[in-house]
Amino acid sequence: MQKEKKLTEGDPAFPLEISSESMKSPEYFRKELDRCFVNNWILLGRTQELPEIGSYISKDLPFGNASILVVNTKDGIKGFRNICRHRGNKIACAAAGRARTFTCTFHGWTYDCDGNLRGVPDEESFVDLDKAQLGLIPVHVDTWNGFVFVHLGNEITTSLKEYLGDLYGFFDSFDFQELNVTWSFKSDVEANWKICFDGFLEQYHFAFSHRTTVADSFLAPDNRFGRLGWHRWWEPHCVCSITSNPSPRHPPIGKILGGPNVAGSLPPQPFSIGKNLNPTQDDHWALDSVMLFPNFLIQAHPNSYNVWWFWPVSATKSVFEYRRYERAPRNAGERFAQEYYLSLVRDTFLQDLFAFEHVQQSISSGVIDEFPLSRSEARVAYLHHQVNKRLASEDSPASDGGRDAFSS
Repeated sequence: MQKEKKLTEGDPAFPLEISSESMKSPEYFRKELDRCFVNNWILLGRTQELPEIGSYISKDLPFGNASILVVNTKDGIKGFRNICRHRGNKIACAAAGRARTFTCTFHGWTYDCDGNLRGVPDEESFVDLDKAQLGLIPVHVDTWNGFVFVHLGNEITTSLKEYLGDLYGFFDSFDFQELNVTWSFKSDVEANWKICFDGFLEQYHFAFSHRTTVADSFLAPDNRFGRLGWHRWWEPHCVCSITSNPSPRHPPIGKILGGPNVAGSLPPQPFSIGKNLNPTQDDHWALDSVMLFPNFLIQAHPNSYNVWWFWPVSATKSVFEYRRYERAPRNAGERFAQEYYLSLVRDTFLQDLFAFEHVQQSISSGVIDEFPLSRSEARVAYLHHQVNKRLASEDSPASDGGRDAFSS
């Protein structure tokens, strides 16, 4: 039984500690999937991936053995289980594409974009076959700021808008549609999905894990250990504002990238971040980081944004997925700057994944039951707190609305 430590004034209203059991127990993991993933809104992709009628994306979700097909139809975006009703083969094997119909490669059953069964080879040999009853199995789909969500449950008790709550309008006027994927990264990780997510919810580790990569960009002389400032707790999600180091020690290549003849040779392009980002109007604001429960993270920058998925596979395995969105480079200097950023992020991720797998190995040893957290790691505690609440009750907790911000 996890005990709650006494909190002092200014602390968030949930325990600043996490249990090892939640990151190694198969039984905990089984309940977690059911109450946090299968019966929940899950972000799948972007509407930009579905530009035309017939455009589709398919996604194999590591949990629940689920394969999902999302299609742009004349009546809007629809979602289906990617399962042929004949013998269970996938009807769409590509990750994305455009099609008028989907034909199973096993026995040739054909479905239209609305999921209706249109063709059955040798239909006469079937007894009392009712094609009208054998369409693709639908899943619930909704969108928010161009992000596509699916819900795998049979019934929806909470709409996507209700689920997002006060977060729903946070990104109003942010120019998501102006930016496209310039780089993506995906990796299998020998670690629980929360261990991976935790690593992107705090900067306490920057001075140690990332001292050769991004530490100097974020850790200012008066904030050497990555304390995070403005937070907002919007159950079950949260938002945090992050500032940069006002006086970083740029390496030689960094000085070149900021010079007049390379990345800075063209005037900046207009870009709207909306009125809600950088809520404290800090001159050194770098980004706002949104934890979207259960497994998605958005980092919104002045001219770009990054997204992460942390997909659960088993109690001790997960899939780490990342995409960066920005404008296409206008010259060689901007292209070089983007490539440099890519290499920096890649090295940072390798440092993270190295640590995550070591953490899992230690947790699985069973030597330690609980881990204390600092105020700088409040978002880590919050993620675990939200999962624990759902496992403690068969019913999803009601939204508490937005709580007051706090500064660490």
